[in-house]
Amino acid sequence: MQIEPTTKIWLNFGTKFRLPVNPSTIENDKSSPQDVFNILGFGQVSVPQYPDLETFKFKSFFPGEKEPFVFSQAHSPLFYLDELQRALDSATVGEITIHRPTAGKLHMRCMIKSFKVTDNGGEPNDIYYQLELVEYRKFKPKKLKDITEKEDGKVEAKLQSITREEPVKPVMRVGASVLANGVYCYDSYGSKPHGTANNLKTEVKRIVPGREYPILIGSYGWTKESNLIIKG
Repeated sequence: MQIEPTTKIWLNFGTKFRLPVNPSTIENDKSSPQDVFNILGFGQVSVPQYPDLETFKFKSFFPGEKEPFVFSQAHSPLFYLDELQRALDSATVGEITIHRPTAGKLHMRCMIKSFKVTDNGGEPNDIYYQLELVEYRKFKPKKLKDITEKEDGKVEAKLQSITREEPVKPVMRVGASVLANGVYCYDSYGSKPHGTANNLKTEVKRIVPGREYPILIGSYGWTKESNLIIKG
């Protein structure tokens, strides 16, 4: 006889699915930290703050067999493992929905904070897990206003976008510290290769443009620029 639980839990990280076995407990944490200050001659005061991100923690298992207490349309444990691990690895924003007949529906956009799996030796077909979800809040950066005063005393506000400087790409040069991998030769023409570098830390001593092996590294020999990674 199939036992149908009254509380139903769905997760959706691209594919919506219902948990095959409800966890025994669900830990739901939502708190609002308050900054407390001591004011001379007045005492302590608290400053309201926005709530922290809401979290859900629970543990259960993905059954290998269709027991009476298992959701009748349950998938194999591998399906749930793949869906949750993919969502964690790709930082996918998903949803959790908990429907309780006596307490209504709870719905929250979320991301996976941690996903732990345990394989019990005595139950080879069942996969036990612990899942922690954290609330997702959509946000976007705001533009700053540049306020200037005109000659007539009127104030003018201009919107300025926040820009981010791109990192400067290192340039091959004499004196650069490099990591070498590949063949080095006696001269810049590629004559008589006499060694192969393997993650060799060294320094650029000379550069002769136009040659097949244009860069002299340390006291080792001449090599190609494609064999070098600039480290500093």
